[in-house]
Amino acid sequence: MKPFSPRSPGDINLEDVVKFSRAGGKLSQGAVKFVGHLPGRSDAYLGVELDKEDGKHDGKFEGMRYFRCKPNKGVFVAFNKVVMAWTR
Repeated sequence: MKPFSPRSPGDINLEDVVKFSRAGGKLSQGAVKFVGHLPGRSDAYLGVELDKEDGKHDGKFEGMRYFRCKPNKGVFVAFNKVVMAWTR
């Protein structure tokens, strides 16, 4: 896998792996399952299935399904939180 630093959400493809910062400065990593906008949010978001730690959902946001993943392995991440990405 070749690492790169994405400059815009358009640089990210589904199934790419991303590393991103979370609350408290913690870094997490997972596979991208969704790229786009969420209702009421101006930033672009990534739907990510986490590799190791627990997330918050299985791909739903405010009752709407945006992607599917294992229960409690999904998170939505603002694009500006992405630190690095890898193409599979």
